[in-house]
Amino acid sequence: KWNADEVRFRIAADRIDLSFVTAGAYPKPIMRALSQAYPQIAFHVRSHDEQCRRARDFVLTKGRETKKLKRPPKEVADEIVAFRRRDV
Repeated sequence: KWNADEVRFRIAADRIDLSFVTAGAYPKPIMRALSQAYPQIAFHVRSHDEQCRRARDFVLTKGRETKKLKRPPKEVADEIVAFRRRDV
């Protein structure tokens, strides 16, 4: 519904880290489509809501969520914030 904002990314030899802010929920249809379009890539997804009441941490491969971790929302949010503070 809304575009991504404050996009940050980092490219390394074995991975690409990407972070963005959106006014809505985690863009599941878009991430699933990317995962299906690039089946050789495992997308490690972390997301949280604005109030840090809910968070998700999982790997998306070939359109399927795997390696789902149950973690405290604040812990996931802190990792995302730390990534976003690093120089890109």
